[in-house]
Amino acid sequence: MDIAHAALFNLNGITNTLNVLPTADAAVADVQEELFAMDAVASAQSVTAVTEAVRDAFDQMLGIIQVMVVAIMLLALLIAFNTASINLEARARDHATMFAFGVKLRTATRMAITESFIIGVAATAIGIAGGLAMVWWMTQRLLTETLPDFGLPVLLEPQTVAIVSIMGVIVVALAPLLTVRKMRHMDLPGTLRLME
Repeated sequence: MDIAHAALFNLNGITNTLNVLPTADAAVADVQEELFAMDAVASAQSVTAVTEAVRDAFDQMLGIIQVMVVAIMLLALLIAFNTASINLEARARDHATMFAFGVKLRTATRMAITESFIIGVAATAIGIAGGLAMVWWMTQRLLTETLPDFGLPVLLEPQTVAIVSIMGVIVVALAPLLTVRKMRHMDLPGTLRLME
């Protein structure tokens, strides 16, 4: 309503908001405490209260994301191990042939690690590009419609790249090491036998 009609609600002389700039040696908490003790003051909060509330909400969201990161890392390890096991089963005759011709176990393992490393690098690059595209869409499209006052830039931190690289490359590359025992105990004649 217009301020001219404030008397209808007995609100003459009432101020909705008052901005106070404390002196340089005053603490914000002390000023809040003194203002709130006054009879006419209903609320006293820092100018940064809304920003801090949003920051706290983002911190809670980041905590949830960190739990998800650990779960995804474990899931990536399980998927990499499963893929390495399936790959070993699919190439059992190839490995048995190499072993029959004298190829060492460490050579076959090194070949599997190299292949997994290349796959991990490609998958990590695709994942980082897809993740950046998704974050850009969320911050530049969705949040600009729902929270137009907040301008969130899309940044790629080196720490994030390092964590993603560990998850996407190293975990995938080292997964074939979990199949070494199975390769070591492979039944060469049984694996090489032709099935008709």
